Amino acid sequence: MSAKRLNLKGISAVLFGVCYKARTSQAVERTLAVGRYLFFVLLLPLGSASAVEADPAINGFSDELTDCAGFYLISSRSVRAQPELAEQKKQAAVSALAFAKELISKDMIRVKTERAVKSMLEEVNGDAVKWSNLIKKYSAKCDEIVADPGKRADYWFKTPG
Repeated sequence: MSAKRLNLKGISAVLFGVCYKARTSQAVERTLAVGRYLFFVLLLPLGSASAVEADPAINGFSDELTDCAGFYLISSRSVRAQPELAEQKKQAAVSALAFAKELISKDMIRVKTERAVKSMLEEVNGDAVKWSNLIKKYSAKCDEIVADPGKRADYWFKTPG
């Protein structure tokens, strides 16, 4: 049992780059290199699931959807004095996120949407003129995408990447 426990500790040590035994620096480097390789090989199947997300069409379309979701979320906050309009913006954001969910993982949706919101807020920076430019840039395009995502999907999946 003790030998098995040591063996498991040795495997754990290799995977996490921690050495439980005193070794020379060359042996430590070799152990760490093997550990990184094993860690990579063990995680490779997880990475292959997101390989689909590397497709330019999926990536481009999901970027548009998450950008639109971010735009609608910011818009809903900016018109919260008008509850009906704010709710319409929230629903449009939910629709854009639902379409994106068909293409990419929830984690990727969260990351891309957060990135879009952050970028838009930095772009606007509290300036009303910049806000109107953001509306011009996203409003009509996003309304069209959310109203007929199939049409936009046709564009992305029929256009050579």
